[in-house]
This record gives sequence, structure tokens and C-alpha cells, in this order.
Amino acid sequence: MKLFMKMIFTLCFFTPIFVISVYLYVTAQYKNDFPPLLATANRKSIDIYTADDIYVGHIGERTQHFKHEVPENIVKAVTLVEDKRFFQHFGVDPLALVRATKDLILNQKIVSGGGTISMQVVRGMLLNREKSVNRKIKEIILSIELERRYSKKEILS
Repeated sequence: MKLFMKMIFTLCFFTPIFVISVYLYVTAQYKNDFPPLLATANRKSIDIYTADDIYVGHIGERTQHFKHEVPENIVKAVTLVEDKRFFQHFGVDPLALVRATKDLILNQKIVSGGGTISMQVVRGMLLNREKSVNRKIKEIILSIELERRYSKKEILS
């Protein structure tokens, strides 16, 4: 019993230290990439119209212009399709990650993703598309940091 208690204490003591160390290491590697992150996104040029052909705005190579605020219906549609709990999580959706992990274990292959909109932004702007545990860990850490530095509205724009 004493050995078991020592193991539990060791895990409880060293796990947070390890997690914090990895977080600090990864965010330090990318610290200079965040300030211009949203301002210099490499975007294609798109004009946005409503269903009844009313001009809403433009997203260009490195610029964006909206006649008005992005309509709430567009925000709701994007978050409903891409990340239902976008406004409730901190960059990572633990429930989605648990579901994706369970699906991976049960099916022995990737069936569903556990990613969030913030993780997609990080992947598209800072990381490559390689499928590895290392990249996923960086993606999770950088998503948390992205949401710490930017508002949900800035991330969606």
C-alpha cells in the first residue's frame, strides 16, 4: 500500500510540473509568431453575399473588409458546423478529444476529429499538416495560447 501511495504522490507531483514545462517550451518556440498571426493570414480573396444577393463584405489576400459586423447567422453557422462548443472552451474541447480518442481506440483508425476552430487556425498558420502526436501536442498548446491572446471574435475573423 505504501508503494502505491508513493506512486500516486509522485504522479500527482510531477505530472503538473511536466505539463507546465512542455507548455512553456512550446509557447516560447512560437512566441514571435503570435502578434502578427491574425493580421497577416495568407487568405484567398472572397466576396461574401447573402442568399438574396446583398453584398456583406470582402476577405482578401491580406485584408478584410465588412460593410457591417459579420452577421450573427454566419458566426452561428460556422461554429455549428466546425465547433459547436467554440464559445464555451479555452481553445481545446476536452469532450471532443475524449470522443476522438475513444473512436480511435475502438476502430483502430481515425474516425472523428477532436479539433476546434482555434486548433484549425493554429494548424493552418503555424504548423504543418503532418499527422503525429508531436504536432497534435503543439497544436493543443498553441490553441490554448491563441485563445489567451485573442478574443473569440478576433479568432473567427
